[in-house]
Amino acid sequence: MPEISYDPAERMVKFQSTKFAPIAMLQSRCTDYPYKHWVFRAIADQVALLTIDTKRLQLNFEIGPQYVKLVENDCPELQHLVGQKFSPGYLLLELNKCGINLMPKQSDAKLAGIIEKDWGAEYRAIIDVACSVRAFHY
Repeated sequence: MPEISYDPAERMVKFQSTKFAPIAMLQSRCTDYPYKHWVFRAIADQVALLTIDTKRLQLNFEIGPQYVKLVENDCPELQHLVGQKFSPGYLLLELNKCGINLMPKQSDAKLAGIIEKDWGAEYRAIIDVACSVRAFHY
């Protein structure tokens, strides 16, 4: 039986193989999902800060006109993304390449143990809020 070791401090996996071939490591799409919580707040005119606490880590995003950037992150694997302005889709794609999936699919709800959304109930709630918005200040 092959011996496998993992050093969490170095984030290094060591093993021996009898074949020289491409090797892949796979992880669940739900590794960071469901989120523990998230906060969205304005920090300047036309600039907001989105903080997402996932199961593994905390991510802070500055969102402005035509850009989003990852800020305040100590994870060494993400340092090439910190502080750079990207389009939202491109940054999500780059994070996905680093093993961080922030855009789950509807089918991921079942894998994460979450009850799927009832689209009819959501539509009715949106209509109720839209009808009452003239009478209340949210």
